[in-house]
Amino acid sequence: MTRELVLVSIDDFGPFPAYVDRRERWNGWACPSFSREVVELIIEAQMRYVQENEGDEFRWDDDNPEVLLQISGTYNSDGGYLYDFRNYTDGRKWRRGELMCGTPGIERVAPDEDGLYPIGSHSWCWSIDDEYEGAAA
Repeated sequence: MTRELVLVSIDDFGPFPAYVDRRERWNGWACPSFSREVVELIIEAQMRYVQENEGDEFRWDDDNPEVLLQISGTYNSDGGYLYDFRNYTDGRKWRRGELMCGTPGIERVAPDEDGLYPIGSHSWCWSIDDEYEGAAA
């Protein structure tokens, strides 16, 4: 997979430097991965956003500081099932996840083999804003 360094955003959220493979899309949207330094910027920006709006919360896992926890602002109030995207040891795939009634969904975002974090990849509407000066990953 050849990834290039670009700027991505969602409306007024961003832009952030990210690595993308332009051939990989989710419903037409970019599927970015971010360095840990950029993840820290995304966490700060998201915390400011959540103070004024509803949205997902991010924090590092206390048990494994390399893993980011994405805590969904969407609750499963009917005790049913939600579809969620997870990173598994056997690769990326969708699975049907059971959530407890009234609890937020928690997604564990682990770094890939290049140490990049796929935040909102295959689930958020990321747009590529501009080419970024940098080398391919």
